[in-house]
Amino acid sequence: MTPEEISKLHRRLHSAKGALQFFTDVRYVSSPNTKLPYQQSLPTDHHTINKYRERNVENSILQQFEDAARTGTGNCSEKASICYTNLISHPLINRDSNISICNCIGYDHTFLLLSDEFISSALPTSLSTLSNTIMIVDGWTEDCYFPNLDYFNSFRYDVISIPNPFQLFYRHKIRTYTFIKMLQPILMRPLDTKDI
Repeated sequence: MTPEEISKLHRRLHSAKGALQFFTDVRYVSSPNTKLPYQQSLPTDHHTINKYRERNVENSILQQFEDAARTGTGNCSEKASICYTNLISHPLINRDSNISICNCIGYDHTFLLLSDEFISSALPTSLSTLSNTIMIVDGWTEDCYFPNLDYFNSFRYDVISIPNPFQLFYRHKIRTYTFIKMLQPILMRPLDTKDI
Protein backbone atom coordinates (compact mmCIF):
# COMPACT_ATOMS: atom_id res chain seq x y z
CA MET A 1 0.00 0.00 0.00
CA THR A 2 1.16 3.49 -0.78
CA PRO A 3 1.53 6.15 1.94
CA GLU A 4 -1.48 7.97 0.41
CA GLU A 5 -3.65 4.86 0.74
CA ILE A 6 -2.55 4.33 4.33
CA SER A 7 -3.37 7.97 5.08
CA LYS A 8 -6.80 7.47 3.50
CA LEU A 9 -7.41 4.43 5.74
CA HIS A 10 -6.66 6.52 8.82
CA ARG A 11 -8.87 9.44 7.68
CA ARG A 12 -11.76 7.08 6.99
CA LEU A 13 -11.39 5.27 10.31
CA HIS A 14 -11.17 8.51 12.31
CA SER A 15 -14.21 9.99 10.53
CA ALA A 16 -16.29 6.81 10.88
CA LYS A 17 -15.57 6.59 14.59
CA GLY A 18 -16.65 10.22 14.88
CA ALA A 19 -19.90 9.45 13.06
CA LEU A 20 -20.60 6.47 15.34
CA GLN A 21 -19.94 8.58 18.44
CA PHE A 22 -23.31 10.23 17.82
CA PHE A 23 -24.93 7.15 19.38
CA THR A 24 -22.92 7.43 22.60
CA ASP A 25 -22.15 11.14 22.96
CA VAL A 26 -25.17 12.89 21.47
CA ARG A 27 -28.21 10.62 21.47
CA TYR A 28 -28.67 6.96 22.28
CA VAL A 29 -30.74 5.35 19.51
CA SER A 30 -32.12 1.91 20.37
CA SER A 31 -32.66 -0.75 17.73
CA PRO A 32 -35.79 -2.84 18.27
CA ASN A 33 -34.56 -5.76 16.17
CA THR A 34 -31.20 -6.18 17.88
CA LYS A 35 -30.38 -8.94 20.32
CA LEU A 36 -27.57 -7.05 22.05
CA PRO A 37 -27.95 -7.27 25.84
CA TYR A 38 -27.14 -3.57 26.32
CA GLN A 39 -29.75 -2.46 23.77
CA GLN A 40 -33.12 -3.12 25.30
CA SER A 41 -36.16 -2.05 23.32
CA LEU A 42 -39.75 -1.45 24.27
CA PRO A 43 -42.77 -3.01 22.52
CA THR A 44 -43.73 0.49 21.38
CA ASP A 45 -40.43 0.93 19.46
CA HIS A 46 -41.67 -0.99 16.40
CA HIS A 47 -44.84 1.12 16.40
CA THR A 48 -42.78 4.34 16.67
CA ILE A 49 -40.58 3.40 13.70
CA ASN A 50 -43.56 2.40 11.57
CA LYS A 51 -45.33 5.69 12.34
CA TYR A 52 -42.45 7.92 11.36
CA ARG A 53 -41.63 5.82 8.28
CA GLU A 54 -45.23 6.28 7.08
CA ARG A 55 -44.77 10.04 7.34
CA ASN A 56 -41.45 10.03 5.45
CA VAL A 57 -42.75 9.02 2.01
CA GLU A 58 -39.91 10.85 0.22
CA ASN A 59 -37.32 8.75 2.11
CA SER A 60 -35.54 11.92 3.22
CA ILE A 61 -32.29 11.29 5.05
CA LEU A 62 -32.76 14.46 7.06
CA GLN A 63 -36.21 13.31 8.15
CA GLN A 64 -34.88 9.86 9.12
CA PHE A 65 -32.12 11.54 11.12
CA GLU A 66 -34.55 13.85 12.93
CA ASP A 67 -37.08 11.12 13.69
CA ALA A 68 -34.50 8.65 15.03
CA ALA A 69 -32.74 11.32 17.10
CA ARG A 70 -36.01 12.72 18.46
CA THR A 71 -37.54 9.37 19.41
CA GLY A 72 -34.31 7.52 20.27
CA THR A 73 -35.49 4.62 18.11
CA GLY A 74 -34.16 3.42 14.75
CA ASN A 75 -33.07 0.39 12.80
CA CYS A 76 -30.22 -0.04 10.33
CA SER A 77 -31.69 2.37 7.78
CA GLU A 78 -32.17 5.20 10.26
CA LYS A 79 -28.76 4.67 11.84
CA ALA A 80 -27.15 4.60 8.38
CA SER A 81 -28.83 7.95 7.65
CA ILE A 82 -27.38 9.45 10.83
CA CYS A 83 -23.87 8.25 9.91
CA TYR A 84 -24.30 9.35 6.27
CA THR A 85 -25.33 12.86 7.34
CA ASN A 86 -22.25 13.12 9.52
CA LEU A 87 -19.80 11.75 6.93
CA ILE A 88 -21.14 13.62 3.89
CA SER A 89 -20.42 16.90 5.67
CA HIS A 90 -16.84 15.90 6.55
CA PRO A 91 -14.56 17.76 4.09
CA LEU A 92 -11.63 15.30 4.21
CA ILE A 93 -13.86 12.30 3.57
CA ASN A 94 -16.23 13.89 1.08
CA ARG A 95 -13.27 15.01 -1.03
CA ASP A 96 -11.72 11.60 -1.73
CA SER A 97 -14.44 9.04 -1.00
CA ASN A 98 -17.68 7.89 -2.55
CA ILE A 99 -20.09 7.56 0.36
CA SER A 100 -22.92 5.18 -0.45
CA ILE A 101 -25.86 3.86 1.52
CA CYS A 102 -26.10 0.22 0.48
CA ASN A 103 -28.74 -2.48 0.88
CA CYS A 104 -27.97 -6.19 0.92
CA ILE A 105 -29.74 -8.21 -1.76
CA GLY A 106 -31.55 -11.19 -0.24
CA TYR A 107 -30.97 -10.02 3.31
CA ASP A 108 -32.57 -7.06 5.06
CA HIS A 109 -29.67 -4.86 6.13
CA THR A 110 -28.47 -1.33 5.33
CA PHE A 111 -24.96 0.04 5.84
CA LEU A 112 -22.57 2.70 4.54
CA LEU A 113 -19.70 2.04 2.19
CA LEU A 114 -16.80 4.48 1.80
CA SER A 115 -14.92 3.65 -1.36
CA ASP A 116 -12.73 4.96 -4.15
CA GLU A 117 -14.95 3.21 -6.68
CA PHE A 118 -18.40 4.23 -7.84
CA ILE A 119 -21.08 1.86 -6.51
CA SER A 120 -23.99 1.22 -8.86
CA SER A 121 -27.63 1.46 -7.87
CA ALA A 122 -28.52 -0.90 -10.72
CA LEU A 123 -25.86 -3.64 -10.69
CA PRO A 124 -25.20 -5.80 -7.62
CA THR A 125 -21.71 -5.47 -6.15
CA SER A 126 -19.74 -7.72 -3.83
CA LEU A 127 -16.91 -6.77 -1.50
CA SER A 128 -14.44 -8.99 -3.33
CA THR A 129 -14.61 -6.75 -6.43
CA LEU A 130 -13.62 -3.59 -4.54
CA SER A 131 -10.25 -2.20 -3.43
CA ASN A 132 -8.48 -2.75 -0.11
CA THR A 133 -9.26 0.80 1.04
CA ILE A 134 -13.05 0.38 1.19
CA MET A 135 -14.62 0.84 4.58
CA ILE A 136 -17.95 -0.30 5.94
CA VAL A 137 -19.71 1.79 8.55
CA ASP A 138 -22.55 -0.19 10.08
CA GLY A 139 -24.57 2.15 12.27
CA TRP A 140 -26.88 -0.60 13.45
CA THR A 141 -24.07 -2.66 15.00
CA GLU A 142 -22.04 0.52 15.68
CA ASP A 143 -19.09 -0.97 13.81
CA CYS A 144 -16.59 0.31 11.24
CA TYR A 145 -13.96 -1.79 9.50
CA PHE A 146 -12.00 -2.47 6.32
CA PRO A 147 -13.43 -5.76 5.01
CA ASN A 148 -10.81 -6.30 2.30
CA LEU A 149 -7.80 -5.89 4.58
CA ASP A 150 -6.64 -9.09 6.21
CA TYR A 151 -5.89 -9.22 9.93
CA PHE A 152 -2.13 -8.81 9.46
CA ASN A 153 -2.43 -5.66 7.32
CA SER A 154 -5.14 -4.17 9.54
CA PHE A 155 -2.75 -4.57 12.46
CA ARG A 156 0.25 -3.40 10.43
CA TYR A 157 -1.46 -0.17 9.32
CA ASP A 158 -3.04 0.37 12.76
CA VAL A 159 -6.64 0.23 11.52
CA ILE A 160 -7.68 -2.99 13.22
CA SER A 161 -11.18 -3.25 14.66
CA ILE A 162 -11.97 -6.31 16.78
CA PRO A 163 -15.69 -7.13 16.48
CA ASN A 164 -17.95 -8.44 19.20
CA PRO A 165 -19.97 -11.59 18.28
CA PHE A 166 -22.97 -9.54 17.06
CA GLN A 167 -20.77 -7.39 14.81
CA LEU A 168 -18.94 -10.48 13.55
CA PHE A 169 -22.27 -12.03 12.54
CA TYR A 170 -23.20 -8.94 10.46
CA ARG A 171 -19.73 -8.65 8.97
CA HIS A 172 -20.18 -12.20 7.69
CA LYS A 173 -23.66 -11.40 6.30
CA ILE A 174 -22.39 -8.32 4.44
CA ARG A 175 -19.49 -10.32 3.00
CA THR A 176 -21.82 -13.18 1.95
CA TYR A 177 -24.49 -11.13 0.17
CA THR A 178 -24.21 -8.81 -2.78
CA PHE A 179 -25.51 -5.29 -2.36
CA ILE A 180 -26.63 -2.26 -4.30
CA LYS A 181 -26.39 1.42 -3.62
CA MET A 182 -29.67 3.03 -2.68
CA LEU A 183 -30.86 5.57 -5.19
CA GLN A 184 -29.41 9.01 -4.58
CA PRO A 185 -30.66 9.85 -1.11
CA ILE A 186 -32.75 12.94 -0.52
CA LEU A 187 -30.94 15.09 2.02
CA MET A 188 -33.67 17.69 2.37
CA ARG A 189 -37.33 17.19 3.01
CA PRO A 190 -39.93 19.27 1.18
CA LEU A 191 -41.05 22.44 2.90
CA ASP A 192 -44.19 21.86 4.92
CA THR A 193 -46.68 24.59 4.01
CA LYS A 194 -48.34 24.28 7.44
CA ASP A 195 -45.20 25.88 8.93
CA ILE A 196 -45.56 29.05 6.83
